[in-house]
Amino acid sequence: MAVAVGIDLGTTNSVIAATEDGKPTVIPNAEGARTTPSVVAFTPQGDRLVGQLARRQAILNPKGTIYSAKRFIGRRYDEVTSELNAVSFDVVPGPDDAVRFKIQGRLYAPEEISALVLRKLVDDARRSSGDRDRQRAARDAAYHFMSAMAGDLPNFEEASRALFADDRRQFAALIAAWPDDIRDHIVRLAFSPDPVDPANVNR
Repeated sequence: MAVAVGIDLGTTNSVIAATEDGKPTVIPNAEGARTTPSVVAFTPQGDRLVGQLARRQAILNPKGTIYSAKRFIGRRYDEVTSELNAVSFDVVPGPDDAVRFKIQGRLYAPEEISALVLRKLVDDARRSSGDRDRQRAARDAAYHFMSAMAGDLPNFEEASRALFADDRRQFAALIAAWPDDIRDHIVRLAFSPDPVDPANVNR
């Protein structure tokens, strides 16, 4: 099923969210953070960085790091006099006196910089959606395997609820008494490649 994803492109930070089970949920970016700095950097080595990585190197690369690009979108150069002293990068007039950022001899429109931030957000949303799909498929596979022998597995119902709630510690504790071969196979199905070892759950 397709998931509707919302993106808030902010001047300082941006965020992505999706509706899950009727509730809005913020989607972490590739770095695991809930917000992404609206920053793009072009390094002297020719690399292009977006988000947290770009912000981290801003002090060492002030002329090549663009932030607050959203403030300049759709504006003419003579309209941004007050903003010029608030940024460290070069802001110059472009075609028809439109605002442009000059980086390493090339001119960039504010819209281009914001588009790079948006692209990262979209890529992160797609990655996260794919991760969630794979997690759901893994849980389903483990549940079907468990169901085939439910009558012989104590705490089956409680373990099933913990499985789909992704409560790994509770799940591992509930299945600790199951036969080793069955338990280990279910854990590999549900949580690979980062399984929880039930034998270590209370350590």
